[in-house]
Amino acid sequence: MTTDIALRKLSEARGNIVVELALVLPLLLLLALGVAEYSLSIHANNIIVNISREGANLASRTSSAPKDIMDALAETAGSLNMNDNSIMYITRLRGQADGSPGALEQHRRLMGGFSPLSKIWSCSFGWHAGSCISPDPNDPPKANLDMALNPGELVDVVEVFYNSQPDTHYVIKHDSVLYSRTVF
Repeated sequence: MTTDIALRKLSEARGNIVVELALVLPLLLLLALGVAEYSLSIHANNIIVNISREGANLASRTSSAPKDIMDALAETAGSLNMNDNSIMYITRLRGQADGSPGALEQHRRLMGGFSPLSKIWSCSFGWHAGSCISPDPNDPPKANLDMALNPGELVDVVEVFYNSQPDTHYVIKHDSVLYSRTVF
């Protein structure tokens, strides 16, 4: 008799475990997917930051053409699709007499349909083969840089925009735009 009661209680406990698992498992899976998405986003941001840093270093220290620099940077992006989901800008600025930065030239690598405007300077003179040159280098247009430059000081600014689409895009309909800017 006591074995019948014990077996019945064990059977009820197993049924309770299955019900509890059915209730908790979706929440645990959702939490695990969220952690995985967040870590992939951090990884993508680290790649974008490294690309902008290396691009600024190459733009200021080599004589390579900006297009070649941006193509090389896109190749080093690893797991990111830089051909369809990104845009890069290399902008050369010169300090004016009042300390404000003036935009001498800007180059962009535009692939695919993703094309946000530069936060430093948006060319209004027209793009020709991925480049925009200020028509008057003695009086360049003002750039939006949150630092003062010494008169005549040249700096290169590399901006990288990346449209990060989550792996769960069929559930989460929100893309995030990752941005990195390096001044060198």
